[in-house]
Amino acid sequence: MEERQVSIRQGTHNDSMNTKPVLFGYYKGATWRVRIALELKNIDYEYKRINLIGPEGKGELYSQEFWLLNPLRQVPVLVVNEHAIPQSASILEYLEEAYPSPKLMPTDVLARAKVREIMEIIVADTHPKQDFTLLKYLGRQAWNDSCKHAITKAFAALERILKETSGKYCVGNEISFADVCLVPQAFNANHRAVDMTPYPTLNRLYASLNEVPAFKRAEKLCMDDVPQDEQAHLQSIATHFLTAYP
Repeated sequence: MEERQVSIRQGTHNDSMNTKPVLFGYYKGATWRVRIALELKNIDYEYKRINLIGPEGKGELYSQEFWLLNPLRQVPVLVVNEHAIPQSASILEYLEEAYPSPKLMPTDVLARAKVREIMEIIVADTHPKQDFTLLKYLGRQAWNDSCKHAITKAFAALERILKETSGKYCVGNEISFADVCLVPQAFNANHRAVDMTPYPTLNRLYASLNEVPAFKRAEKLCMDDVPQDEQAHLQSIATHFLTAYP
């Protein structure tokens, strides 16, 4: 990570002092969600990769500079006008309020609640159980088993919900934050070799979303950020998912 001084300012968003947002992240999961939202809203931003793999206590994640951005030492973090916004859900909410067009939350209050329900299942109930920091406590096999259990439990619930809420996309026929959160998690499920056959609605939505240009751009940006030794493997996962579960 390049040397740069970051001061955490207090105050409110001020359009008159806008500078290009800076996204600190890694190619997987939560950062991917934010990249999709940035692409959907056509926001020009700068990206700084934070390497999450390496000895604990060393590297960019453990620098004093990054600690000032997020004391939890996690990504993503979006910096706007020297204001640091950690946590992907908080970033998505900020983007919706600061850049309201195109909308990624429905106008109808019940539809908005459904979007949040789907988001919470993925962001709060599923993703944390796949955090790589658990690997050292559980061991690789137990960690992989735990990841697959969390995903299958969540996807069983999501399949039932999406049968009722979905149109072309997760909630009706307009793209929302539910879709933004679904795609990276579905990709990760395939990475974990989860059998996706029981989730036809989810598979249909994933295929539809992968035809949306903003989602394609975000995936390419993520893949370009993948360490070289992982690129072929992850590209094969993406191809397999779309052909195995049409």
